[in-house]
Amino acid sequence: MKKIVDKKEVLVYIYQYIEVPIKDILSVFNISESTAHRVLKQLVQEHWITIEQHIIYYKPFTFFPYIEKEKAILTNALAWNATKIINEGDVICLSGGSTTIAAMLPFIILTKKNITIISNSSLVFQYYLSLYPKALKQNIKLLAIGGVLRQEFNSFGGEYADEIIAHFNILKTFLGAESLVVNQGVFTNILAESFIETAFMKISKATYLVTASSKFSIKGKYKWADWGQFRGIVSDYNLEIFKKNKDFEIYQVDIDDLWQ
Repeated sequence: MKKIVDKKEVLVYIYQYIEVPIKDILSVFNISESTAHRVLKQLVQEHWITIEQHIIYYKPFTFFPYIEKEKAILTNALAWNATKIINEGDVICLSGGSTTIAAMLPFIILTKKNITIISNSSLVFQYYLSLYPKALKQNIKLLAIGGVLRQEFNSFGGEYADEIIAHFNILKTFLGAESLVVNQGVFTNILAESFIETAFMKISKATYLVTASSKFSIKGKYKWADWGQFRGIVSDYNLEIFKKNKDFEIYQVDIDDLWQ
């Protein structure tokens, strides 16, 4: 009797580790080569994975400008935990060219229904196109903000983008961060890059930072936001100090258990 395996369970395992040998799928799920081939073929056809020389790669990360596995796993874990904040029917914003923010898109398509996403991120746009049939089935809509493509930042901006943002009604905005200082706020080295994020924050009911702990070790030249402008933060940084503010939502990602 053939063992039945849920392809979603297989995908969950793959996107935890970014790259997985096919033999690991056989042993972890205790399935035959023919069963593994059938499940993996479906995931390839749905554009979730690619396979090269018997290694499975979680496809969204092939868009990223780096293939540093440890960093990719952390990025995935931060995105996964941030996705838990989103509820069915939400209108959300995934802003900027942050790879962590962009990584939320595949998780939303995989686990949510009836979501409207507004974004100026070229990476989000790429993800959405590659997973369009699944997004359509889940009723995940993308409203892409145009403007001038800033390739080095993987995002669109400019006056056109600033003007159109004011017409949206956004419930939750998710932002990355270039630099954070615990007792001061959020910083950047290029002030113009914060204009779009500021515009989204002004019209959003709640704004969340999704950022790796490494961003706390850098101080940018220009401060563009205070902590009080955010509803909460998702990070692997030790967030104990933020517990003093009971209105500030904390989503701690434990590096020893990234997929809790």
